[in-house]
Amino acid sequence: RETTLPGMFEQLLTKIGLSSKYDSLKLYLKRHIDIDSNRHGPLSLILFEKSYENNDLKYNQALDAAIKSIEIRYDLWTGIHKKITSMNS
Repeated sequence: RETTLPGMFEQLLTKIGLSSKYDSLKLYLKRHIDIDSNRHGPLSLILFEKSYENNDLKYNQALDAAIKSIEIRYDLWTGIHKKITSMNS
């Protein structure tokens, strides 16, 4: 998640454009791009590796949890995208 979101947020910022209507959202996205790219992303990879301790069962459990987390966030951001798109129509 931490390594995927910055790219998604950058695309969203591009689509929002210069409209001051979304200044708060743009600030939120820019902050998260910075934090996720420079701190949370690298730390999340280290945490994931430590979570399974070279144990196949723990690895699969950690991977399943990571995938579920990404799916939930995908649904969240898809909903946000739909809302923004409908507001611009």
